[in-house]
Formats: sequence, structure tokens, C-alpha cells
Amino acid sequence: MSIVAISETAGSLGREIGRTVAATLGHEFADREIISKAAERFGEGVLELTHATEEKPTLWERFTETQRRYMAYVEAIVLEMAARDNVILVGRASTIILGKIPHALRVRISAPERARAQQVHQQLGLTAEAALDYVRRSDHERAARVRFLYHVDWDDPLSYDLVLNTERGAPGGAF
Repeated sequence: MSIVAISETAGSLGREIGRTVAATLGHEFADREIISKAAERFGEGVLELTHATEEKPTLWERFTETQRRYMAYVEAIVLEMAARDNVILVGRASTIILGKIPHALRVRISAPERARAQQVHQQLGLTAEAALDYVRRSDHERAARVRFLYHVDWDDPLSYDLVLNTERGAPGGAF
């Protein structure tokens, strides 16, 4: 019986590592599927739920309950999937949502900004400058969303059981 929740930064290879670990262990894997399941179950749009989990809240959203309702839908799916055990969950604040479950391993996967920008540059074909901007904007938006919804610093290493720097994970920074 195992549950692994992974928090990743853009370009850190967290999703790829999670997928590989799930395949190796024969576990279910979910990242974006969490959003599509929540959208289907609760009759909401995938774009709205994605925004609620990934982007900085607008000023208007800070005064409405819509974003908190959307997150409740996502949380319900994360908890439902975790209850089945043998699952690897990436993102969607799963490390926070499952924080009080003693047998859930909470993993933070990151790397230095420049290494992540290089990965994004290769994966998305952006210019080096655009890739660095993408990484910085992603970090800022996700940190703001987590702070708004859960009042925690998503970068605090004490919030995780394991912190992995993918730049140092293997020769050449590859896993």
C-alpha cells in the first residue's frame, strides 16, 4: 500500500519521474487526469479547474468563493484516488491535501532555475529567454495559488518527506 504525492516545478522532470516510478511499481499515475475527472464529476470546465490549480488568483477571485469551490472538487478527486492506494499523484496541491495521511510520501522535485529553463527550452522549443520567463512565471503563479488557498509556502522543504534536485540526480542531470 503506497501513495506518493509529487510537487514539481516547471522543467524539473517531476511528471516524467512520477510516470516512470508508477510504471515500475505498477501503480496508477495521475496528473492532468485529476482535473479531467473533477471536471466530469462536478460538471465544471477543464480550463476553469486548471486555472484554479495552477495560476495566481485574480483580485476578483480573492473575494469570491468560486476558486475555493473548484479546489474542493479537485481535492475530492485527489482524496478518492489516494483512498485506492498504489497511486502516484503529481501536482494539484496533492502534497498539501495528503499532508495528514501518515502513509503518503510527499516529494518535492525541483532543480535550479537555469537547469529547468534549459529543460523547458528543449521540451517546448522556446527561446532561452522565453523559457526562463516561463519558469519564473510558473513558479510565481503556482506559489501564489498555494499561498492563497492553503496559506503555506510551497517551496518550504519541511513540507515534504523527500526533496529531489533533478540537476544532481544523474550524470548530465538526466533521470
